[in-house]
Amino acid sequence: MTESTKSRGGKHIGIRRVVDGAAVLRAQRLLDMMYKPSEIAEELKIKKRGIYDVLIPLGLPHECDKKGHIWLHGLTVREWLETATRGPKHNLAANEMFCLRCFAPRAFDEGKLSRNGKFVTVSAICSECGAAIYKGIGKRTAVKLVQAGVLPEKELEVFDQ
Repeated sequence: MTESTKSRGGKHIGIRRVVDGAAVLRAQRLLDMMYKPSEIAEELKIKKRGIYDVLIPLGLPHECDKKGHIWLHGLTVREWLETATRGPKHNLAANEMFCLRCFAPRAFDEGKLSRNGKFVTVSAICSECGAAIYKGIGKRTAVKLVQAGVLPEKELEVFDQ
C-alpha cells in the first residue's frame, strides 16, 4: 500500500483515485470471461495505467500467461471492486457523528435538530476540526440524546410538526 492510501485509514482512498462510483456500477456488466487490462479499462471507462499502477498493486486478482500478459476474470474483478471500494463501517453511538474532514467518529456536546420533510437531522460542530457535522436520526435516538443532556427537550418539537 502506498503512503497516500494509508493517510486516510484504508485502501479504498487509493482505489477511488482510479475507480469512481459509476465505474463500480459499470462493473456489473462484466461477463464470466477473461479480459485484458485494456478491455477492463474500456468497459469501466477508466485509465489503463490505473489498473497497472494502482489496482493490481492493491491486490486486484489477475493471472499471467506464459508470455507475461496479464489477464483479469470479469466476475472476480466485479466482486473485488465492490468489496475494495466499500469504506470501513463505523458503528456510531447515539451521541456520535462521523466528521468528513477528520474521517473519524466524533462525539458532540450540543446539537440542533432540523427537519426537511420527513427527514430529521441533528447538526453540531466537530470538537477536533470545527467542521459542521450532521446525522439523520429518528425520534427514539432524539429522546436518548435529550436524556443524555446533549439536546434540549424543546428540540423534540421537530417531530410533532
